Amino acid sequence: TDRLDVPAIKRPIATPDPKVKSILEKYLRVEVKEGSHDSSKFHVYLNFEDTTQTLWVPNPRTLPRRSCVVWPYEIKDCLGITSTVSDVWMTPIALNPTGVPSELSGAIHFTPSERHGSLPVIDTSLLRQGVTYTVVFEDNRHRAFEDLTEEQQQEIQATFQKYDTSGDGIISREECLVACKNRTEEGKAAIDKQFEAALSNATTQAQRDEISAQKQVHYQKIEEAETQLMAQLMKADVDGNGELSEQEFYLAEAWWMKSTLNPTKVALF
Repeated sequence: TDRLDVPAIKRPIATPDPKVKSILEKYLRVEVKEGSHDSSKFHVYLNFEDTTQTLWVPNPRTLPRRSCVVWPYEIKDCLGITSTVSDVWMTPIALNPTGVPSELSGAIHFTPSERHGSLPVIDTSLLRQGVTYTVVFEDNRHRAFEDLTEEQQQEIQATFQKYDTSGDGIISREECLVACKNRTEEGKAAIDKQFEAALSNATTQAQRDEISAQKQVHYQKIEEAETQLMAQLMKADVDGNGELSEQEFYLAEAWWMKSTLNPTKVALF
């Protein structure tokens, strides 16, 4: 026997109810005979930029209509966008079928569904097995860079050019990860410098205790930001070739600048 293939489920089961989670996990481990056909789902192909991936969707011929929908997050999961530097800037809005007769070639839009709390979904009865759909996004990635100050933009561009030694608009992901660690250490050194200055001006033990506590909070924040950024950079390399594009790098740096205080430029104590 083989385990039942469940490619539609890409992420860990997320539910606060342990009973529900145990039931869902039970059905993820269902044993079926080799060669058995699972009629509860069918596959389509999703294309975006240079990526084409297979998405398995609920089959409305065998499952209740309410459960036969595709959610925007499933599109981003399938394409490897979830939790990357692009995630918060991109929202799927439609699927465009390719290679089909003209009468079936119209865009299929995510629309609010009363059955699903007025959230946007696509009814899988509108999809056709084996067809390739080009994903249309509301793409606001450009805003991440435009919202920065001119000084911040120039700093990011200079950093990228430093690592893009070949000038082809591609840099090594490993170099970025090393740079993240180095920047965190530089940030800690700047925190330490401010901490020593603040400590020398403290006149009571209570003040010294408060300053020491603040130092640990700033350490924790900069370490958490590094961890999140590194995770985003790892996921940004969807094809696994160890390289990042200029846009991916800019998005990562823009996120860092917006979410992290620079202890070399901001008074912390």
